[in-house]
Amino acid sequence: MTPMPRRSSSAAGFTLIEMAIMLTVFGLTLLGGIQAIRSQAHKATFEKAQEDLRAIQTALLGFLAVNGRLPCPDRDFDGLEESACANANQSGWVPWQTLQVKPLDPWGHLYTYRVRQSYAVSITGAGTGVGNDITVRNLDGTGDISTTVPVIVVSHGRNGLGARTMEGAALPAATLAAEVENANQDATFQFGGDDQLLWIPANVLQYYALKAGWTL
Repeated sequence: MTPMPRRSSSAAGFTLIEMAIMLTVFGLTLLGGIQAIRSQAHKATFEKAQEDLRAIQTALLGFLAVNGRLPCPDRDFDGLEESACANANQSGWVPWQTLQVKPLDPWGHLYTYRVRQSYAVSITGAGTGVGNDITVRNLDGTGDISTTVPVIVVSHGRNGLGARTMEGAALPAATLAAEVENANQDATFQFGGDDQLLWIPANVLQYYALKAGWTL
């Protein structure tokens, strides 16, 4: 029998190098694929949050059309608006049962909600009622985007810092300045971090109230 030729050690070594390169390339390709999937998943979740915020806006305008006012926040985590806004500028959470919207953002956190008291009493007296308007500032907090906001909704984003769970448990406190501003329950809000903000200008509320037959 004719003996089979042996592969040289250099040929075997070359094969091992090739295998190592192939494994490295495969690993990098797989990592890139995983990162792309994660990026797409984050984008899809972000877009879902925006969709939910639009649904909340529609529900608020629908509530206004029927009742001639905006709802007070939920303060005891039952999903229902409180019977009256205790403070001139009341902060709490979206009354999701009252509005018939989803209670949680896509990351499992309650939406923060703040309304000027006068707008929760009657749109007819919103211009002269109790409470100061909400201020929305830009990313660095030095410039105001709007100083006449009557109502605002906040998703505390993927990290959930400063948010609450369905049961009302507080998540870890925010540390980024903008996220701190959005979670401290005062009347100033700020773009920044991964928080998402929705506010409805006063003239939009007044337009929908007039369209529904309410007198300003």
